[in-house]
Amino acid sequence: MDISRHPNSQTRSILHQQLLQLIMTPSAQIRISKFLTAKCFKMTMVIMAAANKETARVEVDLMLICKVRIMAKNPSQDISVPSPVTSLIQ
Repeated sequence: MDISRHPNSQTRSILHQQLLQLIMTPSAQIRISKFLTAKCFKMTMVIMAAANKETARVEVDLMLICKVRIMAKNPSQDISVPSPVTSLIQ
């Protein structure tokens, strides 16, 4: 479902607020920078661009929140992207 057409705009707003708060923390910025330089660079940029335009699916927002939390808590852990997200850019 297109997040811009999500029936619950409050849910969409909360998801985006959480995502932005997590992404803007200094520790997350460092880890996101490292993540963006990895093999997932193109896919991550496509997902982020979609999120910025509010056209990303709710699942993508939730995946990003989950991954940013993992990166913030476990800096040495290798971050893998779920296969459903991979299919979004194929």
